[in-house]
Amino acid sequence: MAKRKKKTDKTKLRAIMDSAYGAEPTFASGHQLGRTEYMQALNWYANALSREDSKDYVANFLRAQKRKDDLKKLGKVSPAYVTTTYGAIARMLSNGVRIPDTGAAWLNKNLQELFVNPAAQKEEVVTVKKGAPPVNIQTRIDAKVRAVAGEIDDLFEDNVWFDTNKLEPDAIFKFLHSKQVSGLVAEKVATLFTPHLEELKSINSDVQLKEAYRKYSKNDIKRFIEFYQNVVDTCKNFNANTKKTKVRKPRAKKVVSADKATSGLKYLKLLTEYQLASVNPIKLIGAEQAYIYNIKYRDLTVLNALDRGGLQIKGQSFINIDEKTTMMKKLSTKQAEEIVKTISSGGKRVASNAFNTIETARKPQLRMNEQTIILAFFA
Repeated sequence: MAKRKKKTDKTKLRAIMDSAYGAEPTFASGHQLGRTEYMQALNWYANALSREDSKDYVANFLRAQKRKDDLKKLGKVSPAYVTTTYGAIARMLSNGVRIPDTGAAWLNKNLQELFVNPAAQKEEVVTVKKGAPPVNIQTRIDAKVRAVAGEIDDLFEDNVWFDTNKLEPDAIFKFLHSKQVSGLVAEKVATLFTPHLEELKSINSDVQLKEAYRKYSKNDIKRFIEFYQNVVDTCKNFNANTKKTKVRKPRAKKVVSADKATSGLKYLKLLTEYQLASVNPIKLIGAEQAYIYNIKYRDLTVLNALDRGGLQIKGQSFINIDEKTTMMKKLSTKQAEEIVKTISSGGKRVASNAFNTIETARKPQLRMNEQTIILAFFA
């Protein structure tokens, strides 16, 4: 697997690579690679290079050919999109090795596609004014993204690469929460891993990739795809969840009141089984409607406010409730996940329609506890 570059001395890094994969394949200048030699070389680079290494090799190749315009275009491309195949072919061509014509043609064709791909373009550093130092917020975010991605790669190497025992389905979700990863960083991590995921999915349809990954079995590739698909999906879902937990700064008087009312409230912050995060309880103060779900008894409750004052909280109880329209329904095991996720992610009408599909209504319990998650609120 391609490795992401870590902070270490280049000499030490090369020694580590040589120890793990053997020395870089070398051939005399002008040597015509046979098919077997070519595929073995591609396989070595696929294991030993990082995306950053690959981009460096392509840059050196373009620089040697004096392709200044293409070199400028490459500078705007994120390393995440420069797979090891780019770097391997560029490296061999730079060393004067003659490779099959399909290799050089593939490199040039895919570079031109990469240069016009909007998704592959790096975010430019914004400057305040001419001569002023660049704003380093993006730099810090990118550093955080690389750090989180590096730890995810470690999880892969420790639990998935050689081990057929899979991680728990919610392992990535728990990891993101334990590291207090922001939604923005999680979204960028998903973007970073997407090209690698697509590369894995393309192995059977790409001769060069198929040869590069030939030492891995079909079950290995399937396991790799499942892991990185989980990473991408979880990171995107994580970003969506964090958006609803943020609280816009209200007026000073309301902040104090809401904080005090909810400071001792007991509730379930994370429903890891469904990869859901609870709504911040502060948002319930003054809301017109809210949905809560008790995971132990599978009780789903819709809370409707009595008047314009909205929902209020006192201790562990909801007050200012319209008892005529507030109701609770018990979900079956089969329907629980679908309905809970629908209400959590949908709008007011979607939530109402999902709730109405459940038949039996019961007298609602209006107290919160550690087994109850706040799914949604509507002002």
